[in-house]
Amino acid sequence: MTQSELISQILETWHRHNNILLFLLEEIPAEGFAAVPSQSRGRDVARQITHMYRNRLEWIHYHETGKRPTLERFDKGEPPERSQLTEFMRESGEAVAQFLEKP
Repeated sequence: MTQSELISQILETWHRHNNILLFLLEEIPAEGFAAVPSQSRGRDVARQITHMYRNRLEWIHYHETGKRPTLERFDKGEPPERSQLTEFMRESGEAVAQFLEKP
């Protein structure tokens, strides 16, 4: 297997993973975003998804610069809405794909 073929397979897998996550995000009932999973640190589902978004961007930034970024937090006040969460995951999913494509 060539490096190009391997990168292609990794990207295909990543896109499939992100599409499944976006599908699940669309299927969560509106009231489900306020649910707090057991064994969590008190984050509701909306904030758990936001945490995943932040981790994706932080991971990319760290591996590109060697420094930890400072990103906006959503821990206080109103949680992000489904449309925001969907945009976060699309944006960060594409950012990860672009990062993985780099030589």
